[in-house]
Amino acid sequence: MNSQMESPAQMMAARISGTMLMLVFALSLALMGCERREKVLEIKTPGGSIEVDKKTDLINGDKSIEVENNRN
Repeated sequence: MNSQMESPAQMMAARISGTMLMLVFALSLALMGCERREKVLEIKTPGGSIEVDKKTDLINGDKSIEVENNRN
């Protein structure tokens, strides 16, 4: 059997780099979903549809209303 022991410095470097990778991953997931959307109104008719969405930016609290009119 050929077993190799890692030095304490190598083990510490591996742990630090693993921790940094996990932090970067968690931060990127947190920043991906920084907007909350709520459907306020949806009207469907034979001639088209109207959708009204309210968007709230979770970082700075800005709110906006988006109206989408689709005609067939």
